[in-house]
Amino acid sequence: MARASAGGKSPHIREVTSVDDVSYRPGRGPVTEQEALVMHRDLKRRQLERSAGKPVDDDQLPTELPAGDATKFVLSQRVTERQRAYLEALAHIQDTTAAKIIDVMIYEAMLSEPMSPAAFDARRRDLELAVRGRPRVTDIRRDRAKQQRIDQLKAELAELQGEPL
Repeated sequence: MARASAGGKSPHIREVTSVDDVSYRPGRGPVTEQEALVMHRDLKRRQLERSAGKPVDDDQLPTELPAGDATKFVLSQRVTERQRAYLEALAHIQDTTAAKIIDVMIYEAMLSEPMSPAAFDARRRDLELAVRGRPRVTDIRRDRAKQQRIDQLKAELAELQGEPL
């Protein structure tokens, strides 16, 4: 890793200095190297503090992202058996591995513009609904609770305005 510049800060961190600076805004473009570095430093800070049991100084953190061809580490992701079956079938059809398919998905995500949190949640729910054929129970409960809250607010508004429902 490269050494920090004078003042103890990497030139990459001046524009994006904290995880709070890494956020969605329309038209923002893909995640930048500066944003990825800030998140990488934050993750490393938390890992080091958890293992050492004490605060970590900035000079103990990386000043640049690992190389693109750096050694890979295992990332655990929970999936349903159905998702795994489809992934394995796709891998077999494409004569590759599930890991390589996930690798491609990550590269595509790295190069694409992030969606707003609300759009992402809606997209995930739409895809899940298309695959499952029915909404999740938690989605049904959430939607029902949301509608009840809307109805409650409408009633309160009508009461404040002195109008009957």
